[in-house]
Amino acid sequence: MQMTTKPAVLQEEGSSSESPDAREFWSRFRDHQLAFQRCDGCRSVRHPPMPSCPWCGSLDFHLVTSSRKGRVYSWVRVWHAFREEFEADIPYTVVTVTMDEGCRMFGRLVDHGSTDNPMGAYVEAVFVGHGEWTECRFVTVVPEQGVTAP
Repeated sequence: MQMTTKPAVLQEEGSSSESPDAREFWSRFRDHQLAFQRCDGCRSVRHPPMPSCPWCGSLDFHLVTSSRKGRVYSWVRVWHAFREEFEADIPYTVVTVTMDEGCRMFGRLVDHGSTDNPMGAYVEAVFVGHGEWTECRFVTVVPEQGVTAP
C-alpha cells in the first residue's frame, strides 16, 4: 500500500522538537544540569518530563534541581552490539536508578568497582558530550562524596 498523504506536522519548521513541558529540562541537560518536575498539586517528582502529573492530574509544576545521586534499582548487562560501531563498548551495563528526589531514570554505568552486581550501589549522574548530543551516565560514589566527570 502506498502512502498518499504527508504525515502531520506537529510544529513549524525550525522550531524545537521538544515539547513545551520538556524544553527547560533539555536546556539544563545540555548545560550538564539535571532537574526534575515537581507537581505543585501533590508534590510528587516525575521523570521524564510530561504535561501533567500521573498521580493527581495537576497541570502545575516547577523544576527542582537534582542532587544527581541515587541508588541502582535494576540493571542489565549488554553483551551484543546492536550496531557495528558499538562493538568496542561490549559488554556494558545499563542501570535504572532511583534518584534521591524519588523518580527513576536510565543510563549506562561507567564504573561499578570490583563487583559484578551493581544492585543497590550509590551512583551519581555525569554528562558525556557527543558533539551534537549529550548523554547521561552513572558512576559509583561513596555516599556524601562528590565525583568528577570521567
